[in-house]
Amino acid sequence: MDAFIYETSNNRAQRLIMLSLLILLIVAGAVMLVRNYRVAENLPINDHWYSKYVPDLVHDITPLKLLYLSILGGMIFFPIPVELAFFFSITQGHSAPLCIAAAVTGFMVGNVVNYLVGLKMSRHVSYILSAKKFYALRRQVNRWGTYAIIIMNVLPAPSDVLTVGLGTIRYNRQRLFVLTLISTIIKFTVLALCARTLQPYL
Repeated sequence: MDAFIYETSNNRAQRLIMLSLLILLIVAGAVMLVRNYRVAENLPINDHWYSKYVPDLVHDITPLKLLYLSILGGMIFFPIPVELAFFFSITQGHSAPLCIAAAVTGFMVGNVVNYLVGLKMSRHVSYILSAKKFYALRRQVNRWGTYAIIIMNVLPAPSDVLTVGLGTIRYNRQRLFVLTLISTIIKFTVLALCARTLQPYL
């Protein structure tokens, strides 16, 4: 009975921490989106305390700047909507292949960092979950992980959280990074085509 209570308490604490982190990431991402949308619409922005910490994702997005933003945005520590910066980089007339290469390279570097963070957390996760639950979770991820990686990286979804999670269970690195690379190329190629199509109307 004591073991059951201990395990249940740990699971509740883990869910609370993960939910709090997810809410924080969503709020931070929303703040950045609103700020950059207002910049794009040439509306005045109040000089809030967070303004100097929010990168400009709208003006003068060169491929080099896009690379830096993609590296940061690919990491779990910086919830930067790089897809927005990529879109404006294309509409500003920069080379689409070069922008795709910069964005994909940056995201891959960020995902390597995320996976390493997950590996560092692996031991702590094994303390929270019993061995039986840990290996059961690992079997489920090995079964459905491919679909999750593709979907989360093709869509503008928080794939960084997924990569950290896969690192904690020591998911196959080669499969993870190959699928991430292919999915990310698809995402930014589609975004580039959309940006080129909409460019005359912006």
